[in-house]
Amino acid sequence: RADKVKMGFVVRVHKAYPMYDAEYAERVRAIRGWLDRMPNLTQVGRNGLHRYNNSDHSMLTAMRAVDNILTGSHHDIWAVNAESVYHEEDVADEHPYARAPETPAMEKPLA
Repeated sequence: RADKVKMGFVVRVHKAYPMYDAEYAERVRAIRGWLDRMPNLTQVGRNGLHRYNNSDHSMLTAMRAVDNILTGSHHDIWAVNAESVYHEEDVADEHPYARAPETPAMEKPLA
C-alpha cells in the first residue's frame, strides 16, 4: 500500500520520559482525545503513547500498527501493556497510582 502513503515523518524528542504524576491519566486522556480526531495518525512506542513500558511492548505497538495499516486490522495500540502492573509480579498495595482498568487481549496473534 505504499502508493496510498502521501507523507510520513518521525519526531524524535531528546530525553523525553513519561512522568507518572497525579494528573497523568487525565492528561493522557485529553491528548488521546485530540489525537483520535486524526484518523491517519498512529502513535507507537514509549513516547508515542507516553507510557513507560518494556521495549518488547514498544515493539509490539509498532508491529500492531503495521498490521493495522497493511491488512486493515483494528488492533487497539493503546491497549498494549495498559495494565497498571507488570506481568512479572503484582503487589497491588505497593502501587502509588490509581489502578487502570484491565483491557481486552488483542484480536489475534500476528503469526
